Amino acid sequence: MTLVAATLLLVPRAPLPEDAAVPTAAYGARGALIQLATNAALAAPFVAWVVWRRQGLGALGIGKEDALRSLAIGACVSLVCIAMLGRLSVPFWSTPGTWWQLLAMLGVGASEEIVFRGFVLGGLAKRMPRLWAELGSAVLFSLVHVPQRIASGMAPGEIAVSLVVLLAFGWCCAAAMRYGKNVPGLALVHAVFNVCAVG
Repeated sequence: MTLVAATLLLVPRAPLPEDAAVPTAAYGARGALIQLATNAALAAPFVAWVVWRRQGLGALGIGKEDALRSLAIGACVSLVCIAMLGRLSVPFWSTPGTWWQLLAMLGVGASEEIVFRGFVLGGLAKRMPRLWAELGSAVLFSLVHVPQRIASGMAPGEIAVSLVVLLAFGWCCAAAMRYGKNVPGLALVHAVFNVCAVG
């Protein structure tokens, strides 16, 4: 039943007349490719460090054993996220812009989860108690977003609220890593959350 609902909801359809009201309708291939390239460049030094140190993909939060389980849980949590953020609408999910933005946000989700929940959290957890490591990675995750918030013209109060939300989101993702031990599902949830919250 969930699979049928997800398929009906997520399969792209021809744009509808009311799509012009959808915020992501104007997002296109160029924007998605620029975002993907930017996030690949941001994650590259961390991946290079792990490769150079011969630590394996586990140091980035990517494990072979539970990857499919992680993606399945991520897909279920993403559907809940879509419903909770009020994005259960055919016009929203039928625009090509939404799908281009989702592709771009998969790059954002993957790079940020690899860096903050894989590399940073994994490194901090070796040096301090797990809860402090989770909090530390969540704080770094939220602080990294400050320049973006300032550049977008947010007021100081809006930035503060945004940072609290990012801190909570980062801590939830860090706690999920404690149980799931795999980044792919978190990257999917992160991408869908970004599309639903921003789009």
